[in-house]
Amino acid sequence: MAEVSPFHDEATEIVAEQIEAIARIDDRQVDDLLAAIGQASRIFLLGEGRSGLAGRFFAMRLMHLGKQAFVVGETTTPAIGGGDLLIAISGSGETGAVVMMAEGARSAGATVAAITANTESRLSALASLIVQIPTQHKLQGASSRQYGGSLFEQVALLLFETMVSMLAAGDAATGFASLAKRHANLE
Repeated sequence: MAEVSPFHDEATEIVAEQIEAIARIDDRQVDDLLAAIGQASRIFLLGEGRSGLAGRFFAMRLMHLGKQAFVVGETTTPAIGGGDLLIAISGSGETGAVVMMAEGARSAGATVAAITANTESRLSALASLIVQIPTQHKLQGASSRQYGGSLFEQVALLLFETMVSMLAAGDAATGFASLAKRHANLE
């Protein structure tokens, strides 16, 4: 029998952390966000650093599903307004730029959804919808064997990928075919 390598030991521990956090996400919160995505005229994704990268992944898949999705800060992102949904991602819920832009979106009449570990944060107070990723955030200290907010960011990405799968499965007309139809072809 082959000996398990230090890499595999570490990867197994990281995946176990992800599974534990995912199991603690509230299904109703996810269902509420899925409903808001379905009702939104347009969807805007906002996050800084690695949380922002997870948001970019989600924006791309939403576009593949035929949704009008934009990443806040890109040069082609239009003004936000009523009927639009801003999904703001911040583990601490206190990231200055994210909170400031969420305030602006709310003032413009958009619905704000927070993806956060901190339901007592300024971002959570601005949000109509919250999906709590039950990990500690960088303002609380470490809850993971990984550095910083890595666990939060990984679980956010898995949350978004799972939601894409659920949205595609719920589209009986096209399902995953809609993703392939809109995938980049200038490669």
